[in-house]
Amino acid sequence: MQRLLRQSPRHHSQRRRVIVHALNEQVQQYSLLIANKQADLEASQAEEQRLNTQYKTRIRSMEETGSISYWAILFGANSFSDLLDKIDVIQEIAKADQLMMDKMKAVSEQIAAERAELEQQMAELDATRQELDQQEQDLEAQRAEQDTLLTEMLAAYEEMNADYMQNMADEAALS
Repeated sequence: MQRLLRQSPRHHSQRRRVIVHALNEQVQQYSLLIANKQADLEASQAEEQRLNTQYKTRIRSMEETGSISYWAILFGANSFSDLLDKIDVIQEIAKADQLMMDKMKAVSEQIAAERAELEQQMAELDATRQELDQQEQDLEAQRAEQDTLLTEMLAAYEEMNADYMQNMADEAALS
C-alpha cells in the first residue's frame, strides 16, 4: 500500500508533464495555422485591392468617356448588322462588369470566411494556452506537495532511525 502511495504522486506528475508537453505542441501547431491563415488573408486582401483598383479604373474610364447609355449606342446603329454588333459589344461589356462584380463579391466573402476562421483559431489558441497555464500551475502545486511529503517522510525516517538506534543502545546496555 505504501509503495502504491509513493508511486502515485510520481505517476501523476509524469502524466501532467506529458499533458503539458502535448499542450505545448498544440500551441505551436495553432501558431503555425494562424500564421498560414494570416498569409492567406493578406493574399485575399491584396486580390481584393487589385480588383477594387481595376473596378475604379473601369468606372473612371466610363466617366471620362461621358455618360452614354446603352440605348443611345443602340439607336446610333447605321444598319441591322451594326445594331447586332453593338448588342454583342454591350453584352460583352455587361458580362465583363458582372464577372468583375462576382469576383469582388467572392473575394469579399473569402476574406470574411478567412477572418472568421482566423478568429476561431486564435480563440482556440487562447483556450489551449489557458489550459496549459492551468496544467503548469497544477504541476507546480503537485511538486510542492511532493516536496512537503518528502520532507515529512525524511523527518519521520530520521525519528524512527533515532528511536531504533536508541533501542539498540538500550538493548546493548541490558545485555
